[in-house]
Amino acid sequence: MKSRVQQTFCRLCLVLAVIVSILLPAHLSLAQDIAPSTSKVNRKFHAKQLQEDFLIFRKVLEETHPGLYRYTDKKTLDAYFDNAFKRLNSEMTEREFFPIVASIVSAIKDDHTYSWLSSELMSYLKTFPLGLRFIRGKAYIVSSPDNAITPGSELLSINGKNMSGITRTIFAHLEADGDIETGKYQRLSQRFKLYYNLFVEQPDAFNVEYYDAAKRKKKKIIVLPVIENEAKVLARVDDGKMPLRLEFLPESTTAILTIKTFNDGLITKSGQDYRKFLEAAFQEIKERNVQNLIIDLRANRGGKDSFGSLLFSYLMDKEFRYYDYLETSTNKITLAQYTDADARIDKMFAEDLLPGVAGRFRLKESVHSNLRLQQPQKNHFDGKVWFLINGLSFSTTAEFASIAHYHRRGSFVGEEVGGAYYGNTSGLTLHVTLPNTKVRVDIPLRKYVLAVSGYGYPRRGVMPDYPVQPTIQDVLNGIDTEMIYTLKLIKSGNK
Repeated sequence: MKSRVQQTFCRLCLVLAVIVSILLPAHLSLAQDIAPSTSKVNRKFHAKQLQEDFLIFRKVLEETHPGLYRYTDKKTLDAYFDNAFKRLNSEMTEREFFPIVASIVSAIKDDHTYSWLSSELMSYLKTFPLGLRFIRGKAYIVSSPDNAITPGSELLSINGKNMSGITRTIFAHLEADGDIETGKYQRLSQRFKLYYNLFVEQPDAFNVEYYDAAKRKKKKIIVLPVIENEAKVLARVDDGKMPLRLEFLPESTTAILTIKTFNDGLITKSGQDYRKFLEAAFQEIKERNVQNLIIDLRANRGGKDSFGSLLFSYLMDKEFRYYDYLETSTNKITLAQYTDADARIDKMFAEDLLPGVAGRFRLKESVHSNLRLQQPQKNHFDGKVWFLINGLSFSTTAEFASIAHYHRRGSFVGEEVGGAYYGNTSGLTLHVTLPNTKVRVDIPLRKYVLAVSGYGYPRRGVMPDYPVQPTIQDVLNGIDTEMIYTLKLIKSGNK
């Protein structure tokens, strides 16, 4: 006769067996739902299918992208297109085809033009599991599974490939305005795992060589990939703080105005109102007799165009122009069946454009408030301004930086912004899905030209008056290097 303990044990085993029998098929089913079918991943497209996709990609770009030849002249870009087309002479998978498309997008040198794998292949990505931070061209490890690697260790190679070569390979497929590289390095810090997967390899394991920061010697370790989908790999880390903040330093006439984003949706979602916030902030700045205003624009990727001009109107005591003009390269989309062209784009073509001149169509002044003469705010700030910038200060933020720099409204601290000095190509965006491979391309439809001139680096963005970058130890210790440097400048009275 079995003891009571034995009977209890048997019952527990039976219960566990039932639970496993229920959960295991569900787990396997979930994995099957997430992962694309092997036939899709390894599917070979005929040369004619690849050529059809590529010609559609080229035609839509040439017809609709108004900034196509802004940094790369037509003869050079035509050569890129022609050479890429010649490579499409045999069967390829989508993964083999995609880097060819991405290299053309990179050659355009426009940071608002993007390309992606199909939604299905982006739903299952085997990614590099180490968190990295790129500083002065070097890759430092900031996190690893089970803390196996000392934070601050320098990553030297992956699967025998040195990091300098890996970086060059990825850079050849990344978009950026003109010749700006700060934005690329900043994105590497955030999305290296994705770019390695897309443009280098998708191995089942990573043989990592690194220089151990604690032991001060080279080491090797094998790490396994992490399975992620598009939403997870593109998710941005939020510090949880309000996007708009104003702080006054104690026993000081210095204030810090932080603008994390110009995105109206994100600001509204946080419970803030951009216009009301600025009005109240600059009123308080005036009442407190602030002499030095630090405006922190680091990692502000942009948002609503008019939010940039509104902020600048609080820093000026006279009228100013913000945009010179906006234009498109077409008033129709010939291959609309491969795009998501909607009523907003139809309206722009039908109502917002002036008569075309040499195939270009400028937007009417009434269409965009930034095309009009801008007026200063009554409670504008007349003191010293310090702008904190980095490679993720982009789009609307880079526009604002150009205008502030052109009018010599303050000093810039940090690193070169991620957007070009004279403007960008953005606004309404056309989403293209190629019919065979389903590779996706985003094409901006408006060329923005800012009301600035005389900058000596037309292919670059606003560069800092005081170049400052943190060390890896600063990053690991949470030290705000740029802010500390700026406060020292203010204290010393240097401008």
